[in-house]
Amino acid sequence: MNRIATIHYPEDMSLALSEAIWGKGTAQPGERGFSFRTIENPSYLIPPGTYTLGLHRWSKSGRLVPILQNVPASPEYPAYAGDTKGFRTGILIHNGIREEHSHGCLLAPQSVIDSLVTLIQNTPKDEKVTITIQ
Repeated sequence: MNRIATIHYPEDMSLALSEAIWGKGTAQPGERGFSFRTIENPSYLIPPGTYTLGLHRWSKSGRLVPILQNVPASPEYPAYAGDTKGFRTGILIHNGIREEHSHGCLLAPQSVIDSLVTLIQNTPKDEKVTITIQ
């Protein structure tokens, strides 16, 4: 299943950092986000909403990948065995091209993942990078 995800970053993020991530001329002053198409397994959909992103070292690749924080569980979007009560954990944004490559994570192109990791690493600690799933 394909859905649109929108990334939001702090207002004070510099234009220079934005251009370093996405290329010169791709960002305008005042822009604070971008959207991309995700692939998800319909059996493990993430509830629509806005979530803070952190970083996690993915055991399959050893690379840093974005991780969604505080994703609620519900009867429609159940938690997995071992999840924190009331929340789904371990929801990563990693690469993959087919729904079956995901068991609850968001799949995205590696270029998007690399950009997100750079963005999160360079965002001030008192600010947040968030993702909105529609």
